[in-house]
Amino acid sequence: MATIDFPAWYSAGVFGGIACALLSAIAIATWALWRRRGVTGEVIAALLVCVVASALDIGPLLWFIYRLNVFGPTLGAGEVGAALALEALVGWVAPLAAICWYSLLATPAAQVALAAQAAQRPPRQGAVSPAALDDPARARAALADGQPWGLLTPLDAAADASSARPIALIHALTLIGREQDNDIVLDDDDRVSRRHAELRWERGRVEFADYGSLNGTRINQQAVRGRLPLRDGDVIELGGRRYRLTLRADGAAGVGAASGPANAAEPADAAMETRKTASASGAFSLGAPALQMTLIQGASGAGQPTTWPLAAPVVTIGRDSTCGIALADPSISRQHAQITRQPVGYFIADLQSSNGVAVNGARLSAPTQIFAGDVVSLGDVLLRCEQVPETQPAETQAEAATAKRPVPGSTSSPASQPAEAPSFHLRISPQWRASQSSRPRLAPPRLAPTTRADEDARD
Repeated sequence: MATIDFPAWYSAGVFGGIACALLSAIAIATWALWRRRGVTGEVIAALLVCVVASALDIGPLLWFIYRLNVFGPTLGAGEVGAALALEALVGWVAPLAAICWYSLLATPAAQVALAAQAAQRPPRQGAVSPAALDDPARARAALADGQPWGLLTPLDAAADASSARPIALIHALTLIGREQDNDIVLDDDDRVSRRHAELRWERGRVEFADYGSLNGTRINQQAVRGRLPLRDGDVIELGGRRYRLTLRADGAAGVGAASGPANAAEPADAAMETRKTASASGAFSLGAPALQMTLIQGASGAGQPTTWPLAAPVVTIGRDSTCGIALADPSISRQHAQITRQPVGYFIADLQSSNGVAVNGARLSAPTQIFAGDVVSLGDVLLRCEQVPETQPAETQAEAATAKRPVPGSTSSPASQPAEAPSFHLRISPQWRASQSSRPRLAPPRLAPTTRADEDARD
């Protein structure tokens, strides 16, 4: 049997190490593409180890050519041992360690897909910054008696009985998310974010805030952004979970701890403290009449409505059929804009649409209040904001018809009838309205009511 001398054995190890490094890089790239494992940083780090190892293999190769082939047996044992150790480390150990590490410890494919989706999706407009985990409101009871101010009742029956129990809301701040440090932990890795949203109670007013979650939140089947006041009976959808909010009220059976002898002894101030205040879904003041949106250009079709009253607390405008104002126009995004009803009036915001939103020709960069007469532009569609006409009572209509109907047998001529007061129409140019839309609108000062005695004295 022929023996293999040391130079031939060493040269085979050098070229084999170079081939091992290159093949390891190819195997890592194939594994990353086929199995979708590892994020970008992990793939680059593993490939870089293999490439650097193959480059460092040039050192042992040069030692073989210029030292071992020339001097041969005259070389010392220490120099030969160092060359062997370097070749084994850079040619074999480093590439094989890189491929083993990547195969066993790289990020799974599911987490890679979620990270890629989060990186590609732009941040939601109006997202609220998450509250601090050490916020004192998380440990402070909202009510003086320590009783819950509301309940979250699951609407979808879960497999385990613990998930179907109502959740009592006691503290002034309640954090909702997938992480274990939240107050309400929702085990839904695919649709609930780590820090998803919050429920905040303050002086009888309940607000929901979305933290810019990946899949968002829906309240009463309407997508919400930022903060939104809540009312009793609202349905909150977080990922695949649906809850009905029940607020505490005197004598209400919805919250078991809210009714009882203890509540009967509460002072009047405490009762007013926990009473629901006017919110976006409550009654308007005299300075904020009910409005409606009327289609004046685009998205016209048979059977489609042309007027939409803004009766809901949140109305979404978009191409999706589930929107409150559905506009079947290609220039409209699926969820284009959102109108929120507040105590002071209506506010419109752009939901990161492709063509944007403009009010009286001014492009929106933040939520803006709208008034009767404003023209809202969404892509190729124009909507006019109008005040909802007040319905005249039947008795008043009958009296008006009787007053206008001529009396039988009367000799009065049309000339003897009092002439109707002339009507005047004021036409406002679009340029003036656009210039006024950028200015802050202030309500006129409220005049003191006059009495009958004051009018007599003035006469």
